[in-house]
Amino acid sequence: MVHSLLYHYYKFPGGGMEAGEAPQDAMMRETAEEAGLQVIPASIAPYGRVRRIQKREQGDTFLQDNYYFLCDVLDEPVERKLDEYEDRERFTLEWVVPAQAIEENRTMDHGPWDPLMLERECLVLERLMAEGYF
Repeated sequence: MVHSLLYHYYKFPGGGMEAGEAPQDAMMRETAEEAGLQVIPASIAPYGRVRRIQKREQGDTFLQDNYYFLCDVLDEPVERKLDEYEDRERFTLEWVVPAQAIEENRTMDHGPWDPLMLERECLVLERLMAEGYF
């Protein structure tokens, strides 16, 4: 997982899709940029989607689809390409026991980060554990 050393949270590599980009292509790009891991395209299997619908204080509605995939990666890492906030937060790739990531996401102070994003990652980890992936 990607670990923010500044705000003490774990997340799956990911981010916004660029114009015309398919979800699996965004996952491959973000995994390389944030984690330095090259996804093997033939190994990609859709895992699921989490849809977040939230009413904002301004009265409008925020809608976000978060796609999750299972995949394999090559042994050889690539150079990461962190953007400014990722570099500032000191994003680091960590092989972590899911229970440790869940505990840190649920108990540490994460500064400005939305607790709903972190809880989403915890729920996905718990589902993966229940299905025997860990």
